[in-house]
Amino acid sequence: MKKNEKTTATTVAKGANIENIAPKTATTAAEQTPTTAEQPTLQAEPTAPKQTPPATPDKEKTLDEAKQVLELSKRIEELEAQLRKEPQTIEERIEYYERKQVLTERYKKLHEQVRNLDNLREQVAEENIGVDDFNDSNDYFRLKLLVPSYGEKSAFVISNQALIECVLDLLRNRMLDVAENLQKEIAA
Repeated sequence: MKKNEKTTATTVAKGANIENIAPKTATTAAEQTPTTAEQPTLQAEPTAPKQTPPATPDKEKTLDEAKQVLELSKRIEELEAQLRKEPQTIEERIEYYERKQVLTERYKKLHEQVRNLDNLREQVAEENIGVDDFNDSNDYFRLKLLVPSYGEKSAFVISNQALIECVLDLLRNRMLDVAENLQKEIAA
């Protein structure tokens, strides 16, 4: 039998048809490929873009805590800087707080004068209607610019309601500006 097997192999090698010689159990590549009717239709499933996984509550919590720690550390640095600005010795502290007290008293006085100017403006509006512009009578409100001397010699007198109100408004606004600057200096 061994001799027959050799001839079969030789026959194949010499160009014999392999389909006739090969056993029927083996299939060719063409037989294994299904026809289009037999093939199931394959559809490509759309792939979603890769997304980062949602943060877990633990990660969110640690991020929030980290932010809070940063904010608190910044606040601590600000407060430490503020403490360094304040006086350290008892003499410096006494001087510092006396200065604050003087500024606070000036601030209060300015606000009192602003209220007085508001009241005065209302009175001028009521009483100086129709008065001569430069009347020096004691019956009406008037603004006087006095000459520096021992007597009350006036250089200029205004009794016009509109002019007096403008001057009072100017004074009021300037006083409020000074009060605002004082408030900033007190807070510093």
